[in-house]
Amino acid sequence: MSLPAPESTKFPFSPRPDSVDAYLAEQGMLSVSEQRINDVLTQSGIRAECIYLPPHLSRILPSRLIHVVSQIRFEAYKAIMIMRICNSWYRRRYEYLHPDDDSPFLQRHIQSVQLLLGWDKDNKPVKDQPIAVADPKIPEGSITLGSHRRRYTAYKDFHDEMVWSIRCWVYQSRFYAYRMLAVKSFKPDLPSDVLPAFDAWLEGDFHTETRKLIRLSRSVPFSPLYEVAVDELATAITQKVEGGEAIARTWKDFATGPHSY
Repeated sequence: MSLPAPESTKFPFSPRPDSVDAYLAEQGMLSVSEQRINDVLTQSGIRAECIYLPPHLSRILPSRLIHVVSQIRFEAYKAIMIMRICNSWYRRRYEYLHPDDDSPFLQRHIQSVQLLLGWDKDNKPVKDQPIAVADPKIPEGSITLGSHRRRYTAYKDFHDEMVWSIRCWVYQSRFYAYRMLAVKSFKPDLPSDVLPAFDAWLEGDFHTETRKLIRLSRSVPFSPLYEVAVDELATAITQKVEGGEAIARTWKDFATGPHSY
């Protein structure tokens, strides 16, 4: 049985889908324009125009079907935003190696990680290419790192539950529920001369583009184990800090020893 997480480990929402939805709403991510939805879909490699009914169909199909298709676009947008949140939390994984949310040393720990990995304040690479061999080493005194297995494990449990929800189609299932509604509820009422065009759109471009959500969901990474995260930082210390090999060995021994709990 794993030890309980430190009381100071705080997350702004639960990984449960209903809590994630509430967080999206609080952040203003659900009150968006059609243009914003299309932009997010396009940025994710989905041809947004293919999740619209073609003009020759939208002019003759019932408004309730057009509304359902609009909801499908919204659910696709929402699933992508949740994937982005997961990726954002993944980039924060090293932050949770530090033992305390409220410690005055936490910011120094975060800055040290960003310095070691060449990340900006949003935990994204500053450089497109790896640091060259000729780049100067980081002074030892510039690096201050903490470690705490239980706090990191609490983070990993939180993040991985969100990823499982994405990979197990908790969010995409909502999306496909609307698709089934469009097919099962409305298709029998469509004029026979419209059905071929509707089927061609549904099983053609629409199907091709919406299937991309599966690939996107599978690209969202799980957080590494505590030991792996420690190894990754130790490797960065070895490569980029003055006297890094000895410093990395000392920090890793501490991080994986009894004090890490």
